[in-house]
Amino acid sequence: MPPAGQTLELLRDVLRLFANFVREVGEIEKEHDFNFSELQKVLGGPDSTAFFSSLMELDPRVQLSFLRVIAKYTTLSKELQNPMALKATDKLGLAEKLDDLVADLEAGIGVSKKTSRPTDLDKQLVYRCAGKDYHDVVTNSFALLEDRIRSKLGVGREQFGEELVNLAFNPSKGKLVLGETPSEREGIYLLFRGAFSFLRNPPSHTLGVDEGRNAALKLMQMVDLLVKLIDKATLES
Repeated sequence: MPPAGQTLELLRDVLRLFANFVREVGEIEKEHDFNFSELQKVLGGPDSTAFFSSLMELDPRVQLSFLRVIAKYTTLSKELQNPMALKATDKLGLAEKLDDLVADLEAGIGVSKKTSRPTDLDKQLVYRCAGKDYHDVVTNSFALLEDRIRSKLGVGREQFGEELVNLAFNPSKGKLVLGETPSEREGIYLLFRGAFSFLRNPPSHTLGVDEGRNAALKLMQMVDLLVKLIDKATLES
C-alpha cells in the first residue's frame, strides 16, 4: 500500500481510539454524575479533606485497596506523564499495570458495571488475536480454546472441533464437569457446541466473511468467557 494509504489507515485508527475514549469518559461521567476535571481537586486539592474523611468511614478492605493503588500509581507517574511517547511494547506494558490497579480497586469496591469492557482478557488470547482481522481472530481464538480443552482433558491434537466438545461436555459421558444439575450441564454442552458450530465454522470455511473490528473484539470476549469456564471445570474421576 502507498505511504499515503498507510497514513490514512493510521489516522482512521487514531480517530477511532479518541472517539472511544471520549465516549467512555462521557458514559462514566453520566453514570456517576461527576466531571473528570473535578477528580484531581477531590484527591489532592482543596476538596481532599472531605474525601479522606469519608474514606475512613469505609470498610478497611476498601481503604487498603485505595492505599495499594496509590502506592502503585506513584511508581507509574513518569510513564503516565506522556504515555503516547512510549514504544508500542511499553504502552502495552503500561496498560497491563493499569489493569492491575483496576483489579486492586475492584477487590475492595466490587467489579465495574462496565462489563462490556473487560480488562482481564486471557493474555494468550490477546497475544494471538491483537491486530488481526475478523477471520484470523476466529481461527486463532478457537485454536486457543481447543488447546485449553485438550490440556484440561490430557488428550492430543487428534481431538478437535465438535468431537472435542462432545468428549469434554457431553451431559451423559463428558469428562469435564461444569454445573451442578443435569440441566446446567446440558446448557454448558450446548453453549460450547453452539460456539463451534455457529461462531467458528462459517467464518473458517468462508474467506469472504468480514465482520469488522468490533465484531472481532466481541468474539474475543466470548471465547475468553469459554476459556474461563474451562478453568473452572473439574475432570471427572
